[in-house]
Amino acid sequence: MIKMTVKIFLNVFKKFNTLFYIFYNRIYLWSNNIRFGKNMRITGSVTLIIRGKSENITVGNDFTCLGELVLNNRENGKIIIGDNVFFDKNVEICAARDATVAIAGKVTICPRFILNAGTDVSIGESTVIAANCNINASERQRVIGIEMIRQEYLHAPISIGSDVWFGVGVSVLKGVKIGDGAIIGSNAVVASDIDDNAVAVGVPAKTVKFRE
Repeated sequence: MIKMTVKIFLNVFKKFNTLFYIFYNRIYLWSNNIRFGKNMRITGSVTLIIRGKSENITVGNDFTCLGELVLNNRENGKIIIGDNVFFDKNVEICAARDATVAIAGKVTICPRFILNAGTDVSIGESTVIAANCNINASERQRVIGIEMIRQEYLHAPISIGSDVWFGVGVSVLKGVKIGDGAIIGSNAVVASDIDDNAVAVGVPAKTVKFRE
């Protein structure tokens, strides 16, 4: 009897907690001049790191996030999230300099995702990104005689097509274009372009076949 009562209490508390976060996060984003669409549901914590223009962050209709979301913009960086996008927990997106991070509609991003953009990054419609993936449009130079902490950054845009699937633990490096319908195998490091409908695996990622 006691266990059943505790379970009922926990279920009620969980529902209340979810509703609290949905309501609180709408107020939090609104109060920071973040534009968002209808039916936004963020059921956990959100951290905004605004060192640029808050109006440069926009969220579309029917956006769902399970929490631990970090949106970070610096200088003139823009973050644009389309309609019907789903983020799991622990998603972090940074747009710096004049970068635009554009995430199209119906994209799914699984837990522990990091996107770092010193220049433009686009993710096409209906793309699915599994857990522990990262996308990095910036990297340090490697000039001998200069400490790594003092190296300048290099930037190159990244384009990820529509209907792409990333397996667990994929890393995408600067300057890469991944075509529509491509599949990137788990733990691959994408350092060069991948064609439409290609299946690519390995470090660095190489095409092993094409979707039929």
